[in-house]
Amino acid sequence: MSRQNIILFGGSFDPIHLAHVNIALQCVKEKAPAKVIFIPANRSPLKSHKTLADSHHRSKMIKLAIAGYDSFEFSDYELNRVPPSYSIYTVRHFKNMYQEANLFWLAGVDVLEDLPKWYRIRELLEMCNFILTARLPFDFSALENIANVLGNDVADSIKNNIIEIDPMDISSSSIRNKIVSGVDVSEYLNEDVHQYIKAYNLYKS
Repeated sequence: MSRQNIILFGGSFDPIHLAHVNIALQCVKEKAPAKVIFIPANRSPLKSHKTLADSHHRSKMIKLAIAGYDSFEFSDYELNRVPPSYSIYTVRHFKNMYQEANLFWLAGVDVLEDLPKWYRIRELLEMCNFILTARLPFDFSALENIANVLGNDVADSIKNNIIEIDPMDISSSSIRNKIVSGVDVSEYLNEDVHQYIKAYNLYKS
């Protein structure tokens, strides 16, 4: 019996938007995982900004956005940890839960620059593989530093797990900026998420 794939999708999700969901759906198509677990971060050790919506609101918006997708799950594991949110602790937690599964950490190709700086990165790579999403054509020279620092086997594994995503000009920061400016953001969000943001007057200041 083959081992099941489980994809861990971490991020601020501040707020979660349609591109997040579409990325997860494309990963389901490519990797046929048993589940994709959305894991909102408390605070990233490599990012200086703080989340603008508190964890309760971000959690609720994720649950609204992924409702109806059988293979999507929500986890508040990182929210319950004392920050910063080091990925290795999260991966170890899910490795203990799903000992026989192949774990994948889902991120954008922009993490390549900082990946060698991740806390205990070599130990992390022993427990999971990375799936990186990119708009093609992708400049594979960005993997040269990974090969030099972490080895050719790591670079090759990452290269083989790069998934092309449909270009969607959406980011959480741009959505927040549009809300502050009074611009309609409904086209970028799940309708229930959009209504939730309006109901709680999120991101207005």
